[in-house]
Amino acid sequence: MEPCGGDDEFIGEWSPILGSSLAARVFIFSSYSIFYPISNPCLFFFFLFLIAITNAYVSYALTDKQGLTEAQKKALAAELRAIEAKCIETGGKWQDPNFHCSDMSLPSGISARVGGVTWRRPKEISEKARLWISEWEIAGVIQGALNDRHLISAANIVASNPEVIHRVFVNTRLADSCGAYAFRFHGTDSWDVVVIDDRLPCGPDGQPLFGKCPESDV
Repeated sequence: MEPCGGDDEFIGEWSPILGSSLAARVFIFSSYSIFYPISNPCLFFFFLFLIAITNAYVSYALTDKQGLTEAQKKALAAELRAIEAKCIETGGKWQDPNFHCSDMSLPSGISARVGGVTWRRPKEISEKARLWISEWEIAGVIQGALNDRHLISAANIVASNPEVIHRVFVNTRLADSCGAYAFRFHGTDSWDVVVIDDRLPCGPDGQPLFGKCPESDV
């Protein structure tokens, strides 16, 4: 019997873009067993736990409404107005003052390991860059330079349901003009709203260094 996590490398290589329905997730889990019999009980129960948590989250997200209080909505509206005014004043895109685009914001040693990191906005990566493939289709995310395959797999489960993932993006009105996106994440007992800019860490090839869409323009 191997210790917990012994099958990580195999799963990283074969991590699929998981489906949103329970049937699809069970099918994918069964495929793992067919192509690579799971003798590790820790890994077996991890997948069962992942499926259960995903079902609970998707069910909650689909029944939840906007989830933001009136105070949060007013605060977000004020923050977005301030960002828009700043962009008009400077004639450039907004830069998140709370985030430093430097090696200090990256995992230790990652820049040297990949051969250097540059920070680019979507239009600097691809002239045809867009947030979604279409309004009804989500392409999923593939793993990049980080060893976060389990997080990526869980994110793909959620992202495979457009209705759920669209609710995470609270506001994208300033995406093109200012490069600002408002997201919501659930904390211990409430939703937290976070506004970020769209600068992305990229490798020497000019492509996003970490998790990214299989489509180069998305």
